[in-house]
Amino acid sequence: MITEHWSIRDPDGILCQIADDVILMESNGFACKKVIPREDLFQAEHKITGVIIDLGFYGDVLSEGVWILNVIGSDLDWEAPIYKAEFYSLTEAVKVLQACLVRYGDISDFES
Repeated sequence: MITEHWSIRDPDGILCQIADDVILMESNGFACKKVIPREDLFQAEHKITGVIIDLGFYGDVLSEGVWILNVIGSDLDWEAPIYKAEFYSLTEAVKVLQACLVRYGDISDFES
């Protein structure tokens, strides 16, 4: 299971919406299914490595903005993320988020 090694904060259930193949109807880049665009939309911390995966919305909801996905190393250096990507679609951001949970959830990559 993807979430086995992660402590996850996902108040809107965005992982379940995409994982269950629920189509997110989008208008102007915002999901219309009970997702409120905000900076603290999703965060997961790896229970062993301390890696953080963070997804949030940055910008003015009424005009323009972007979904930003950050993967932060165990050094917690938010200025130099391991991975960073910007999306104009929440659906695309969540697909990449899921891939990051798999990629950075494999603890064998962090073992010596």
